[in-house]
Amino acid sequence: FILVVLNRKMRIIFEKTLYIGTESALSLSLKEIFREILLEKGYYFYVIHNHPNGNLIASIEDEIFTEELILYSRKIGFHLLDHLIITQSGYYSLLNKLEK
Repeated sequence: FILVVLNRKMRIIFEKTLYIGTESALSLSLKEIFREILLEKGYYFYVIHNHPNGNLIASIEDEIFTEELILYSRKIGFHLLDHLIITQSGYYSLLNKLEK
């Protein structure tokens, strides 16, 4: 699970692997993500994770996590640019799906 933080000018100021999960699980709290954004004085951010099985379809857990990120980001004043799932064959934008 990778966090990419940008400043108000939309320039990348920080990138960090926050968690290396297992084949089927990820344990990461929103607090850990927002802590890093605050420490780096970020404004915009991306979160990225992979699906080792190659499946580009978002799980229900992926969607719930993204919705929580959006909700809490707005409350705190940050802006989630996207939550991307990546595989060997491409990527999938959760924000694009949730906005439809």
